[in-house]
Parts: sequence; C-alpha cells; structure tokens
Amino acid sequence: MILGRCGVAAVVGYIGVCCVSQTVAQHLLARALGPQLATVERLAALPLPGWGPVQWRGIAVTRAAYLVSRVTLVPPGVTPPEVIAKGPNTSLVPALRTFRLVRLFLDRAHFPVVEISERDAVQLVRFVDLRATDDGRHRTRWDLVVRLDAADHVQAMEFLHRLFLPTSPDF
Repeated sequence: MILGRCGVAAVVGYIGVCCVSQTVAQHLLARALGPQLATVERLAALPLPGWGPVQWRGIAVTRAAYLVSRVTLVPPGVTPPEVIAKGPNTSLVPALRTFRLVRLFLDRAHFPVVEISERDAVQLVRFVDLRATDDGRHRTRWDLVVRLDAADHVQAMEFLHRLFLPTSPDF
C-alpha cells in the first residue's frame, strides 16, 4: 500500500516538474526572441525525446512561419531560431482542403507545413506537422503527400505508407 502511494506521488511529482519545466522553457524562448516576439501569435514547447523535462523544442508561431529553437534548462540556453515557412500562399492548398484526408490531417496538425515540389511532370504537395519532424524537411511516416497531374487534378494521396486513389472511399 505504501509502495503504491509512493509510486503515485512520484508520477504526480514528475508531471508537475514537466509542467513547470515547459512553462520555464516557453519563458526562456520568449525572452530569447526579443523584438521578434511582437509578431508571435503563440508559443509552444515540445519535450525532446529522451531528455525528459530538461530539453525542449520551442516553437513560436507567426503569421507566415515558425521560429524553432532548442531550449535547454540546465544550463539555461536557447539556440537562435530557425525560420520554417508554413508554406506557399497559393490557391492550390485551399482547393485541396476539399478532400477528406487533407481536412483530417490539417484539423489534427498543430504546426502544419506545406511544401510544393515537382518531379517527373508530377506535382507533389507535402503536408507535415512539425511535431513529427525536427525541421519539416525530412520525410516521416506521418506526412501526407498529394500527387497532382499537370492540370492540377489529384492522382493519388499517400499517408501512413498507404496509397489512396480517387476511387477509394477514404479519399
């Protein structure tokens, strides 16, 4: 009985330390941004895997980009922010929102990044959430990739290593 109470107390204490650490990480990021803070809409701190409450990835959300820094609590420090654009401002992205998979992805993404590229006469629109990748440039299994032909008609979507064709009910 006493061992169980100690275990519960340890878990609650760890959660408390993480909450306080997250708040401190956000404060350090805000202070490090200085004048850039005026354009920030929201601040977030995500724990880095394997570092517990000691190192965080700070994300400052602006209108057109994310400012991403590594925040260390012991010793306190913040790396200069890397600017990651949210994506191109084209009419293509809102048009793709009419598709169920794209809507589902964007509704659940906290920090969506859109990248448009062309390969072998096929246009690729890649949606990624910064929570799943460090910088938005490296592919992960959580990316949603939409393939379009030259006339901007959707040919297929790839998500979670599955290929969805226009004839699919989940499309």
